[in-house]
Amino acid sequence: MSSRALFFRLLHLLILIFSFALSSPSSLLIRGEADHATVARETFQVDGDVAWIMQISDLHLSKYYPERASDLATLLAPALGVIRPALLLITGDITDAKSKAQTSSRQDESEWIAYRNVMNEVVLQSGIERARIFDIRGNHDKYGVPYVSHELDFFSKYSVNAELNRTADIYSISLVTNHTRYLFLGIDDSMQIGIRRPANLFGHPIDETVQFINSDLQFDDKYKNSAATKIAFGHFPLSFTASTPKGETYQIVFANNSFSTYICGHLHAKMSSKLWWLHKITIDGIEEKKLLRSFWEWELGDWKENRFARILSIDKGAVSFTDFRLSNYKSGFDTRVLITYPTDSRSMNLEESGGALIRNDINALIFSSQGVLNVTARVFDSSREFKVVEEIPLLSKSGHNLYQYQYPLFHAKWNAESYTSDNPTRYWVQVFVSNSDGREISSERRPFSVEGRGAIQSFHFFKYLLLGVRWEDVYSFLLWSNLGFLILLLTIPKVMYHFVQRSVTYRSRYHPFISYLIEGSRNKFIWFSMVTYLLWLIYMPWLWGYAMSENGEITPMYLSGWRIKNGKSLLEYGGIGKVDVMVITLPFLYCVVAPMMLLIHGFFAQQGRVCLYERERCSPCSMKWGRKTLLAASGLVCVMHFKICLNLMLAYGFEPVAMSLALPWGPPLLFIVSIYNTMIL
Repeated sequence: MSSRALFFRLLHLLILIFSFALSSPSSLLIRGEADHATVARETFQVDGDVAWIMQISDLHLSKYYPERASDLATLLAPALGVIRPALLLITGDITDAKSKAQTSSRQDESEWIAYRNVMNEVVLQSGIERARIFDIRGNHDKYGVPYVSHELDFFSKYSVNAELNRTADIYSISLVTNHTRYLFLGIDDSMQIGIRRPANLFGHPIDETVQFINSDLQFDDKYKNSAATKIAFGHFPLSFTASTPKGETYQIVFANNSFSTYICGHLHAKMSSKLWWLHKITIDGIEEKKLLRSFWEWELGDWKENRFARILSIDKGAVSFTDFRLSNYKSGFDTRVLITYPTDSRSMNLEESGGALIRNDINALIFSSQGVLNVTARVFDSSREFKVVEEIPLLSKSGHNLYQYQYPLFHAKWNAESYTSDNPTRYWVQVFVSNSDGREISSERRPFSVEGRGAIQSFHFFKYLLLGVRWEDVYSFLLWSNLGFLILLLTIPKVMYHFVQRSVTYRSRYHPFISYLIEGSRNKFIWFSMVTYLLWLIYMPWLWGYAMSENGEITPMYLSGWRIKNGKSLLEYGGIGKVDVMVITLPFLYCVVAPMMLLIHGFFAQQGRVCLYERERCSPCSMKWGRKTLLAASGLVCVMHFKICLNLMLAYGFEPVAMSLALPWGPPLLFIVSIYNTMIL
């Protein structure tokens, strides 16, 4: 074959491979046969202008850890009885749906029955209305569920929403106060076709959800008396939420519709107990002007290990929150203090949202099972070594100094103009509460800005990695950069070898790195085997497995996602959970495939160097140690490979994974053949 023909064949191969990359858009994320966003609407009246809700997340109720469920009755119920929130939001991962060894996943009906029973007990003990409880699915609640209403979809049978016949993807909840309205928008973005772990990590919104938010909320703002304060809640952080099939993202949607914040779970407190992120989005305004909009994202720590809970308040548009652990107290529920106004300048910025009106009032919610004797707010000046500059007594809005099981809002007038400052962290406020049992409880000291200025957020790489990065985009970059590197590793040396193969002295004439590349492409069988293997990874299935349940059909996984059959229509869908397979594809490509091909090149390069030294009648010991080093590195790669395969077998079944061709058997066979072909006899 002429060099010209070889060049054009390789060029054609590159065009085919990259055309495949361009033909695999996120629109392959098909959710099911009937993709539409169903909506449930609820309206609740609240007293006064301050409303507060409570949130818990990531319960992970498990039959192996019954205390997670029992603590809902012993810890959550008493707290609800004292706090008396307008809403209780349970933001996903209600049950664990995993084996005791945490190696496989499948819905367990006993865990859902335990959830139903304990929530009945919570309602009975706390006195909260069942209708004010909203629970949504997390990824654990969809492990192995082929579709909604399937026999394994226990959420549709045992959840609070299901018992109230609230079966929807979106929950629009309005809290109507004396003078305004607060809107909570709950979004269920769990996979419509629930793949089992580990490939079920991301939220998957549909275009109909975005369409509803854009159309319904804009209509709502236009034709109601005033725009509502909007808060969205879901399970998945926005960084772990894929774009819609048409490429829409919630970041743009929330910014366009002036949401104040988005609250979620999913990441657990072991990552961090203060995962908060300010999203600054540039959107299109009128007359082709660009507008900067911002909203907050607050991730809540888990109930599973840490028993975290959140109280969130809205005070005439000002949103505040406090996160805390629920634990046993001999004297009952411990006193909790939430300053509703002024807001914390580190976690709520009103200036950019247009809510920066200086208010001459200071408000705090005091939740206590004991009598409250005295409430005092102290203002500190950080520029004067946190000297107290003012003490302000707060009185109960119910008209009594002694508070017990009454309206928990305490209020005072103050001269807010005295605290105007260009520095949003100059002035700090802290509220002190004296209980009837003689204890003094204080809130966290926090900075405020009466003008609504936000404190400059210090850069934390870990927070940026978890909340500031869109992992869908990162995955695409990491995937195709790896595949692009492998393509170049196979094609460029082959072209180089074609031009130098007639030269018997190229091993000594060229740089060792050039020789390393060329030697790896000399063996036609190995080179074509690696090319075939790479093409298989791009076009063909990686593995088969019981992706939805142990008793379900064997499902193939491709680079573009899982291809499964919808249980209702038996129609095959491609690309399910494309971004979710990153937990399988990236470790395999970066820890197995790329090192394997580099080591195979190394074996042939080492063989070529040995031949060169033998021809020159010298055989240094370094050549032998070089091969031993390559063999040791190959052993480490094989250990990593079999560990990945073992985890997949535990997750998707031993026989289906073992029957797969490319993933379990490709690397070891290529290693064996390469090592055999480079043996110097």
